[in-house]
Amino acid sequence: MLGEPALPSYRLLLRQVHKLPDQYVREFYRIKIADDFRRCFQPQTGEAIRLIRIRKVHKLLARLERANRGCYRELREVLNNAYGRKGPLKWNLYRSLQTSFEARPAPRIIPSYERSRPPAYSPALTALLTSQSAVGRSKPVTQANIKLPPIMPQKVDPKSVEARLFGPLSKRREVNLHWRYFKMQRGKLRLPLKLTEEGPRAADGTVAQKARDTYGLHGTKMMEDVARFAGQQGLMPPLPRRQREAQSGTTAGSSKEVIPPQGHPPGTAHGRALRRRYQKLLRDLPIMTVTPRSRKDTGIGSAPEHYRITLHPNALAPSSRRRNDQLPEGDAVDSVWARQNGGSAVMERKRRNRKEKQEQTQKQKIQESK
Repeated sequence: MLGEPALPSYRLLLRQVHKLPDQYVREFYRIKIADDFRRCFQPQTGEAIRLIRIRKVHKLLARLERANRGCYRELREVLNNAYGRKGPLKWNLYRSLQTSFEARPAPRIIPSYERSRPPAYSPALTALLTSQSAVGRSKPVTQANIKLPPIMPQKVDPKSVEARLFGPLSKRREVNLHWRYFKMQRGKLRLPLKLTEEGPRAADGTVAQKARDTYGLHGTKMMEDVARFAGQQGLMPPLPRRQREAQSGTTAGSSKEVIPPQGHPPGTAHGRALRRRYQKLLRDLPIMTVTPRSRKDTGIGSAPEHYRITLHPNALAPSSRRRNDQLPEGDAVDSVWARQNGGSAVMERKRRNRKEKQEQTQKQKIQESK
């Protein structure tokens, strides 16, 4: 039974959970809060550990309160924990990735020692590490980096100058550097929630069939729910009433026709800030699609499946990689604003840069003359 002082905190947490925008997030935190309180009041738990766990519960309460008030960082933290972008669920997804996709063990670096094998990369893990969509802003890994990590010193090559001067690299250190690089890349990985298939359905007993039934949160529609909350990219917000009346050519008193507001379809998240949080969450949720290969396309040593990593069309892409269909269409008002402000701002920036270059050139000439 819960202690009397903990009951108000438990009720407050449930009230804050009820205010969260997503049904899955609410269910996730209901289960998490119940598990946390059970762990706090286990009979074998010591008093010091119990106080630490209660303090963590109070921190969670403060975080949920700030998230429901609209704090950007706290809401992002709440969504990331619920959807496995960080926390225990992320590592559960990684363990599921290891068990669902088999990888051939790498050969030993030290022939007489079994634990000297470098980490094994399955085809699915290799596809995730080499894709920009699964590593975010970090630099994706190349096949050459998997075979020879860039943190490896030059002494690993026995024919190099460093190896001749200082001796060859220790095999034990080579193994440790392989595993260190593997853990570095694993930490920045963004794991998909489930596996999607494309093309003919995989036969029973294959890797694709096993992964489809065992990997991640299979059988759920979480991606569809997040995409619905994020809304479609490139849609303009609803126009004000006066602007809609001006465009329709009617006055406020004589207008009887109901003009449907332009913007996001019904069922999406209310509020621009909330939609943007879900669009950024979609950017961290890559989609892994597996396509079975035919026997002709399968080479020696290659996987019988092809893995493709993409992002959802509703995901918020960086401005440098934003597609044309993700940009809203400009109207006459936007064109006038661009001519009046955008063009003059660009010309002013060019004029300022030209003036700075001229001043730098003059300073260099004066210094050279001295």
